[in-house]
Amino acid sequence: PLFCRGFLNELMLTACGNSNDIKLFTTSGDIYNVNNLMGDVNGFDPIHDEPGSLSLGGVWIPEGYCVPGPKAPLEAFAIKNFPAAELWHFDGSSWAEMNVTVPVNHTFTWIGGIDSNNVTAVGFKPDNMGGNSGVVWHFDGSTWTEDMTLPVDTPGLTDIAVNISVPDFIFMDGFESSINRMSNEQRYGRNILASAEFQEGIGEVLRGDDALDVQYTDLLVEKTRLSTGPFSNGDSITYQIVVQNVGPVSSTAFRLFDTVYISMDYVSDTCGFIENETSFDWTYFDANLPSLAPSQVMICNMTLTINGEVGDEIINGVQLLAAKDYNQSNNTSSSRGIYIQAP
Repeated sequence: PLFCRGFLNELMLTACGNSNDIKLFTTSGDIYNVNNLMGDVNGFDPIHDEPGSLSLGGVWIPEGYCVPGPKAPLEAFAIKNFPAAELWHFDGSSWAEMNVTVPVNHTFTWIGGIDSNNVTAVGFKPDNMGGNSGVVWHFDGSTWTEDMTLPVDTPGLTDIAVNISVPDFIFMDGFESSINRMSNEQRYGRNILASAEFQEGIGEVLRGDDALDVQYTDLLVEKTRLSTGPFSNGDSITYQIVVQNVGPVSSTAFRLFDTVYISMDYVSDTCGFIENETSFDWTYFDANLPSLAPSQVMICNMTLTINGEVGDEIINGVQLLAAKDYNQSNNTSSSRGIYIQAP
């Protein structure tokens, strides 16, 4: 079935999250938390209530930045076209215009990226011949820059998907992903798939590839429960967090974001966590950690006390937020599937 594009009379732009814990982004800049049946889990109040309406045109959330529970994602990027073309950023608590000088004849259509240091926005501008030509803007973590290397016959761009490859070359056909192994050379590339207007009523798909000067790496995180059950109220439970650099270059710095469900109380950790906030049934912990060299491993523990209702699930998860990490699929890990037993 078609996914609902409206919610509480607001137009929805995109969503992130997992089953029964979905974050909806609307054109106004509001963010809602809903379950699988589109029921608001926060009493029909947004988890981020933007003053007024931003009239956003598209939103992209870096993978792994959508945390569990009724908490807004830690970061997001957006496009806006009214009253002029603008680029916006959400820092986990508020939206702000990024103060980019965009030509008045540019219109943005969509936005995507690899991580918060590599974001791409596409759109169109008049070609002075009665049609449109494509525009592409890139963000490197500090500055937005228009891509001036597009072929002169590039049509207006309407949608975008972005991947990074090393050493594989990742391409897409009809938005179904597949992998073509080109060589064993450790070459980083940004691979952009964009849909485009070609003739009236006809579209086409364009693919662009470019080498990246930045050095990307690959960090992974694994969370393991060390304590054995069954568990009742008052019992102690310890988790181990393992972070390893499995990439080819050092990671300069990274952030661990740990999520603890209401059924557990914090006792101690060796990770350097500080409490970020408590939001309804979840408590969030944050740690900024130093660099890891290739193959280097960091191990730490977190101890909690069971404190909930009999039958409650015991959930603890961790998310790894690392700059210039080309593989985001191994940056989250959780321990769940056990429940509080009667004494």
